[in-house]
Amino acid sequence: MKTFELSEPFALVNGKTLTSLQVTSTLELPWRQATIQSSALSGKVECTAGYKGKGSWTLFEGTVDSPESDVQEYGQALARGLPEWRKVLKPQSFQDPDLQTVLQFITGQCGGKLQSALKGARRRHYSYRPGAAYQVLTKVLQDWAIDHVLLELDGGTLYAGPEQTSPHAQTGVQAELVHGQNIILLKRTYGGGFTVKTLGMPWLRVSHRVQIQHPLFTGKARITRLDTEFSKNTLTEMTVMPV
Repeated sequence: MKTFELSEPFALVNGKTLTSLQVTSTLELPWRQATIQSSALSGKVECTAGYKGKGSWTLFEGTVDSPESDVQEYGQALARGLPEWRKVLKPQSFQDPDLQTVLQFITGQCGGKLQSALKGARRRHYSYRPGAAYQVLTKVLQDWAIDHVLLELDGGTLYAGPEQTSPHAQTGVQAELVHGQNIILLKRTYGGGFTVKTLGMPWLRVSHRVQIQHPLFTGKARITRLDTEFSKNTLTEMTVMPV
């Protein structure tokens, strides 16, 4: 758990200082998305952020897929993670496959990295239609009736499996958020969750656990959505659910 005082923030893209960086991640999409204030960006990008004398973290790895469409005015570049898993796959049929055989084949076809311990029974025949690799993977897991999320891990690896057994959920409490200290805002959301604004915390990930002390809620919660911004001011806004 990081408890040090945060000061002198910085953000880098491909090792160079940038004006601002905003990274969004959610359980609704497997990849992280970054808005980067930097000119002439294309292809692969790696963004790190941190605090002078305290440490730095790789906040984003991905690609600016199309410089013509993904670079906005004022030098803002849009980038997304897991580029391999967005590759469109051709249709494929299998004879006598089990779930692991199909998952391994999809991973090999897209060239991505997959972390999954899922197992499923053998079928006499199975086939899937063309689609982006992550969409094909989702359909396969649905066909095998597997409860799962797709979640980007650091290093450009895709996790597939139950959210509660994901690597992010297994790391323990990653931040302590305290009313009157580092909580800027906490409010209730629909469905029993909360929105929390705090200082920029580049080590936090979706499905990490945080400890909250606030008049509206005290206890442990899991992150379901995360927006982290590093600019003149730093800010992390997250949606959390009590656990």
